[in-house]
Amino acid sequence: MADCGPSPRAEPHATAAAALARPAKATRREWTGLAVIALPCAVYAMDLTVLNLAMPAIESLERARPEAVRIGGSRAQRDLVEETLVAAYLHAARPEEARRLVAQRVHRRPAVAVAGFAPS
Repeated sequence: MADCGPSPRAEPHATAAAALARPAKATRREWTGLAVIALPCAVYAMDLTVLNLAMPAIESLERARPEAVRIGGSRAQRDLVEETLVAAYLHAARPEEARRLVAQRVHRRPAVAVAGFAPS
């Protein structure tokens, strides 16, 4: 005969108690194990985010940067393109390229903040 659940002669209180029993709480060791597994997964997901977001942005900004003067806009808007590119380089762990771009920007700056106010 196939087993179709508890027999009618089973203790009714035993099945009700089993249905109402709470699962055991996780121990500190189980939580630590979960953290050990979850942390590398989170780091990996952040790396993929950088690859999926920063890398295409870098490619687009690198192509647009030389054309910024031709495209138009104020100097502040062109600076924004370069500053965004520097931030993308840093987020993508490419600090040498960010330093190179910042060095190029420093050489282009005027020696005097406001034209006509140079010391004599």
